[in-house]
Amino acid sequence: MQLTQEIFSDTLPFWDNIEEADQHILCSNTVSKSFSAGENIHSGGECSGLIFVRSGCLRVYILSENGKDITLYRLFPGDMCMLSASCVLESITFDVTIDAEEASECIIIGGAAYNALSQKYKDIRIFRLKPLSAAFRMSCGSCSRFYS
Repeated sequence: MQLTQEIFSDTLPFWDNIEEADQHILCSNTVSKSFSAGENIHSGGECSGLIFVRSGCLRVYILSENGKDITLYRLFPGDMCMLSASCVLESITFDVTIDAEEASECIIIGGAAYNALSQKYKDIRIFRLKPLSAAFRMSCGSCSRFYS
């Protein structure tokens, strides 16, 4: 848990603004996982939680109606994926799939715990917009290359 606290204090701008008991809730609902290249991390429709990439590379993509996949963006060390926590995002109406493109180490915050705390703290609600806007920006870039 000490390592998680250190990582969160460096990564989450709201960390010092939430109560110690709530910091403990986040830490106790967080796991560190290793994924092999090609391994599926998240399949649409589930609430896997927020994924922080510590090492490796993850591919975030959607499946078209005809079964083809369309890469939206890739996540690298230091990046975070909010689209894997669909239970936190009421307005997101599409599912993404996430696979490890190479051996990857990730930290995953449980979606339910994050969602509960985001209801309590405005800073957490605001923070979730940052990775969403980055994802949107990267996805738009992918779409423009796709249609060019």
